[in-house]
Amino acid sequence: MFKIASLVFLMAQSLPVFSLPTSAIQGGSRGCIKYVTTNTTSGTVINVKTRYRNSQGRNLSQYVRSSLRPNEQAQFQICNGSFLNVEANPSRNSRT
Repeated sequence: MFKIASLVFLMAQSLPVFSLPTSAIQGGSRGCIKYVTTNTTSGTVINVKTRYRNSQGRNLSQYVRSSLRPNEQAQFQICNGSFLNVEANPSRNSRT
């Protein structure tokens, strides 16, 4: 029995990263702060995630949404941590 090994080389293309404007809003669970972020670009963004620092000082990220259309908003909350920013990548078919 022969096994044929095939090698696949993937070239990772790094996408630009946008920082989306974000504001704290009323609401959220006890010990948490609720935020809203807005896609202010001219195209759809993908891989929307927030970066924050937890109570032990570790930088972490939290998934927010898979995509946001122009001017669309998303809400999320951070519990027991400090907000850093919201990051997203432009969609490959976007004119961002």
